[in-house]
Amino acid sequence: MKVTVEVIDGSMVMLDEDGNGCGCHKLTSLRLAKRQVRRWQREYTFDYAEALRQVSEFFEQRADGTSDTK
Repeated sequence: MKVTVEVIDGSMVMLDEDGNGCGCHKLTSLRLAKRQVRRWQREYTFDYAEALRQVSEFFEQRADGTSDTK
C-alpha cells in the first residue's frame, strides 16, 4: 500500500491514498519516531527521506528534543 507520512498536531500520521488515517504515532522523542518510521517502511511504500525530514524538523523546533504536546 502506498501511503504518505505527515506530522500533524504533534503526531506522525500515516495517510492512505484517499487521505484516510491508517496509522498514528505520538511524537515524544526523535529516537522513537525514527524507529516507528523504520517499522512503517517495512510494510508500506512512502517517501522515507521526507518522513524523516519532517520528524527531525518537528524536534528541531523543541530545544529539549521532546514534545510539549502530551
